Amino acid sequence: MPQTSKVKELIDQYSKSLPRHEVEIALSHLLGINRMQLHSQVIDDALITTQVKEELAEIISQRLAGNPLQYILGTAPFRYLELEVGPGVLIPRPETEMLVDIALHQLSSFPDQTAPISVIDAGSGSGAIAISLASETLGKKKLSLIAVEKSEAALPYLEKNIAKYAPDIRVVKQDIKDALANIKADVFLANPPYVAMTQKPNLPADLEYEPEIALFGGDDGIFEIKIFIESAVRLLKNGGFFLMEHGADQGEILETLLQENFKEIKHFQDLTGRIRFTSAFRK
Repeated sequence: MPQTSKVKELIDQYSKSLPRHEVEIALSHLLGINRMQLHSQVIDDALITTQVKEELAEIISQRLAGNPLQYILGTAPFRYLELEVGPGVLIPRPETEMLVDIALHQLSSFPDQTAPISVIDAGSGSGAIAISLASETLGKKKLSLIAVEKSEAALPYLEKNIAKYAPDIRVVKQDIKDALANIKADVFLANPPYVAMTQKPNLPADLEYEPEIALFGGDDGIFEIKIFIESAVRLLKNGGFFLMEHGADQGEILETLLQENFKEIKHFQDLTGRIRFTSAFRK
């Protein structure tokens, strides 16, 4: 269904400066609808008020200055969720949705049992991974989920998102390298900081707004990965499942790091065909 004249006029105006879908997302947010409704419903021109126009102009101005749209709007879509985000927490990426797919497939192979499957989401950030698992296994598998996050800036978003979608998830405010003493889990999932600091000058300008603590894994991008693997060695039961997102050029290095303590190491591609995830089982 065609968009109404005022809606189309606004979108056309700002699409000269920004991708059209971003303008549509911003306008949908101001109108209290989703982007699909913007296309499928007749929007009364009376809703395009002076205030809406002014607020849209301000959003566009901030976006053109480099501020990520998700931070401006305060929300980011992830699978079936709309997560609260803002400066200090990593914006969840579409590729991480595939990590959830891989984890869900593995969880489906666990035998039904009385005790819940214990899952650690290490460096949880906004809670995207843990909350998706909780909501998408509801009524199918019993999970005991722990979201571990050390960043004081990210924690408020993690806690708000968990309170909204999955209040049974336990939040641990600690560095993963020290967290959960004497705990042994069935599953360890992580999307650690894995960008090499040496790549910083070459990164898109948008990333300057996101927290370095969640992006950069040392000069070579491997420093934090090693810490997360060492934590998985400590926290996983024998036979426990490990799954990590990483850089497209880090699969071979990850396999080398895992060989001593893990078996059945397997790589998975993202939608562009690059090796982006690695799984293994604790020996």
